[in-house]
Amino acid sequence: MDIKHEIKGNVLIVSIEGELTSPQALDVDRKIINIIEKEKKERIIIDLSKLDFIDSTGLGVLVSIRLYCKKNKILFATVGVKEKVKRTFTVTEMTSFLNIHDSMDKLL
Repeated sequence: MDIKHEIKGNVLIVSIEGELTSPQALDVDRKIINIIEKEKKERIIIDLSKLDFIDSTGLGVLVSIRLYCKKNKILFATVGVKEKVKRTFTVTEMTSFLNIHDSMDKLL
Protein backbone atom coordinates (compact mmCIF):
# COMPACT_ATOMS: atom_id res chain seq x y z
CA MET A 1 0.00 0.00 0.00
CA ASP A 2 1.19 3.48 -0.85
CA ILE A 3 -0.12 6.91 0.18
CA LYS A 4 0.57 10.03 -1.88
CA HIS A 5 -0.80 13.54 -1.66
CA GLU A 6 -0.92 16.72 -3.69
CA ILE A 7 -2.47 20.17 -3.38
CA LYS A 8 -4.74 21.77 -5.97
CA GLY A 9 -5.86 25.20 -4.81
CA ASN A 10 -7.56 24.80 -1.45
CA VAL A 11 -8.02 21.04 -1.93
CA LEU A 12 -5.83 18.29 -0.48
CA ILE A 13 -5.91 15.15 -2.62
CA VAL A 14 -4.75 11.95 -0.92
CA SER A 15 -4.30 8.86 -3.10
CA ILE A 16 -4.31 5.39 -1.61
CA GLU A 17 -2.84 2.66 -3.80
CA GLY A 18 -2.83 -1.12 -3.45
CA GLU A 19 -4.79 -2.81 -0.67
CA LEU A 20 -6.12 -1.14 2.45
CA THR A 21 -6.25 -4.16 4.73
CA SER A 22 -5.07 -5.26 8.13
CA PRO A 23 -2.18 -5.12 9.03
CA GLN A 24 -1.16 -2.58 6.32
CA ALA A 25 -3.99 -0.29 7.42
CA LEU A 26 -2.61 0.12 10.93
CA ASP A 27 -1.67 3.76 11.47
CA VAL A 28 -2.83 4.80 7.97
CA ASP A 29 -5.56 6.99 9.44
CA ARG A 30 -2.99 8.70 11.67
CA LYS A 31 -0.65 9.22 8.68
CA ILE A 32 -3.40 10.78 6.59
CA ILE A 33 -4.66 12.91 9.48
CA ASN A 34 -1.10 14.17 9.99
CA ILE A 35 -1.03 15.20 6.31
CA ILE A 36 -4.41 16.97 6.74
CA GLU A 37 -3.16 18.83 9.82
CA LYS A 38 0.07 19.84 8.10
CA GLU A 39 -1.54 21.08 4.88
CA LYS A 40 -4.50 22.89 6.54
CA LYS A 41 -6.87 22.80 3.54
CA GLU A 42 -10.64 23.38 3.53
CA ARG A 43 -11.41 20.25 1.52
CA ILE A 44 -9.99 16.77 1.18
CA ILE A 45 -10.51 14.28 -1.59
CA ILE A 46 -9.51 10.68 -1.04
CA ASP A 47 -8.63 9.23 -4.45
CA LEU A 48 -9.31 5.49 -4.44
CA SER A 49 -8.83 4.89 -8.17
CA LYS A 50 -5.74 2.77 -7.48
CA LEU A 51 -7.18 0.97 -4.45
CA ASP A 52 -7.64 -2.69 -5.39
CA PHE A 53 -9.18 -4.05 -2.19
CA ILE A 54 -10.42 -2.88 1.20
CA ASP A 55 -11.38 -4.89 4.28
CA SER A 56 -13.16 -3.87 7.49
CA THR A 57 -9.95 -2.44 8.95
CA GLY A 58 -9.45 -0.30 5.85
CA LEU A 59 -13.06 0.79 5.98
CA GLY A 60 -12.46 1.83 9.59
CA VAL A 61 -9.55 3.98 8.39
CA LEU A 62 -11.80 5.87 5.97
CA VAL A 63 -14.50 6.28 8.63
CA SER A 64 -11.92 7.63 11.07
CA ILE A 65 -10.67 10.18 8.52
CA ARG A 66 -14.24 11.16 7.61
CA LEU A 67 -15.12 11.73 11.29
CA TYR A 68 -11.95 13.77 11.82
CA CYS A 69 -12.87 15.97 8.86
CA LYS A 70 -16.43 16.42 10.07
CA LYS A 71 -15.23 17.40 13.56
CA ASN A 72 -12.82 19.94 12.05
CA LYS A 73 -15.26 21.30 9.44
CA ILE A 74 -13.23 20.01 6.50
CA LEU A 75 -15.25 18.98 3.44
CA PHE A 76 -14.63 15.30 2.63
CA ALA A 77 -15.18 13.27 -0.54
CA THR A 78 -13.95 10.09 -2.14
CA VAL A 79 -13.45 9.54 -5.88
CA GLY A 80 -12.45 6.81 -8.27
CA VAL A 81 -13.96 3.93 -6.34
CA LYS A 82 -13.60 0.67 -8.26
CA GLU A 83 -16.63 -1.61 -8.47
CA LYS A 84 -15.14 -4.23 -6.13
CA VAL A 85 -14.47 -1.60 -3.45
CA LYS A 86 -17.83 0.10 -4.07
CA ARG A 87 -19.60 -3.21 -3.31
CA THR A 88 -17.96 -3.21 0.13
CA PHE A 89 -19.19 0.35 0.71
CA THR A 90 -22.71 -0.60 -0.43
CA VAL A 91 -22.94 -3.74 1.72
CA THR A 92 -21.80 -1.79 4.79
CA GLU A 93 -24.12 1.12 3.91
CA MET A 94 -21.21 3.58 3.83
CA THR A 95 -21.77 4.95 0.32
CA SER A 96 -23.36 8.26 1.33
CA PHE A 97 -21.27 8.62 4.49
CA LEU A 98 -18.08 8.44 2.42
CA ASN A 99 -19.47 10.97 -0.09
CA ILE A 100 -18.51 9.01 -3.22
CA HIS A 101 -18.13 10.81 -6.56
CA ASP A 102 -17.28 9.38 -9.98
CA SER A 103 -14.63 11.95 -10.85
CA MET A 104 -12.64 14.77 -9.35
CA ASP A 105 -13.67 17.31 -12.00
CA LYS A 106 -16.75 18.58 -10.16
CA LEU A 107 -14.93 18.68 -6.82
CA LEU A 108 -12.01 20.95 -7.77
